[in-house]
Amino acid sequence: MWEGSSVLRQLSRRDSCSSSVSRSWSKRVPKSCVTEETTLTHEWDCEWWDWEDSLELTVINGVNDITRKKVMVLVDGSREAKIATLWALCYLLNCVDTLALLHVFDSSRTTSKCKPDLSRRRYAQGCDLVNSMRALCRARRPEVEVEAMVMQGEKGSTIVSQAKKLQVSILIMGQRKPSLFRRFLRSKKEELIEYCIENVECLTLAVRKQSSGIGGYVINSRWHKDFWLLA
Repeated sequence: MWEGSSVLRQLSRRDSCSSSVSRSWSKRVPKSCVTEETTLTHEWDCEWWDWEDSLELTVINGVNDITRKKVMVLVDGSREAKIATLWALCYLLNCVDTLALLHVFDSSRTTSKCKPDLSRRRYAQGCDLVNSMRALCRARRPEVEVEAMVMQGEKGSTIVSQAKKLQVSILIMGQRKPSLFRRFLRSKKEELIEYCIENVECLTLAVRKQSSGIGGYVINSRWHKDFWLLA
């Protein structure tokens, strides 16, 4: 078990000084909401953590007053997005939190003649995608509220505006391990991740699973690059 309370505290330390932290941090939950169900679940073999007002993490078990937060995950149908979603379920969310699944598609480059039909198809595909992911999340963590959204527009600006509108506490994005070629030429997905890290007001984390045989996860944020978390 990696030391979540100390490692994620390091990830959030610089963010705690920022005035742009979402107001949703300040929403409090009565201690009656904390039950035995919020403690360690053997099926997941992990501890549930809660972000306090200082953006530090404490173990929920035994805590009388916990912070309600909304975690948003960008869903794009990739394996990396699924890994990031399950990571958020396991390490960031507790019973009073909300998980928001967001899929964004952009059809601006399509000709005006084909645009309506293509938009309808992409919207339907997006709905299938987020609904499938929502079903998986509910099966894994039925006590966590899960929202699903499909938006059309330029991806970067849409993600930034939705995160602000929904008062998201943490934005999670799946990230692929860069190949040797991609180390010198960034993909559009990598550019999107960098844009969100720099422009989304809340704490934004790019998550990818470490290479097999090594274990853990690699986290990127505004102040941390390739931060290795053992899990």
